[in-house]
Amino acid sequence: MEALANAACRRIEDEAKAVALQTSIPLSPGMIGWPVEEGQAQIFNLLNAKEIGVCVTPAWVMLPRKSLSMVLGIGTRMVEAGKTCDYCTLRETCRHQDHYA
Repeated sequence: MEALANAACRRIEDEAKAVALQTSIPLSPGMIGWPVEEGQAQIFNLLNAKEIGVCVTPAWVMLPRKSLSMVLGIGTRMVEAGKTCDYCTLRETCRHQDHYA
């Protein structure tokens, strides 16, 4: 799932660059400053989840379990704001940080 998400982000970045735009780092509900219940509701209110075969439980868990929600900003003057790990609630204890450097 992580490899697919990274590939999707690269493709969006490439398409944005082709029209002189920039992208932000990907952010997902549950990251610091964006509670899961708030973020999942915001994202799922924007799409027809049944159409893409995803549902969300009352506890905001996505089904199928190998699903991921995220947003990317796209614009002309995006500000570098660190890396995704900087906004992760596991950033202090994660053993995979070097993988995402």
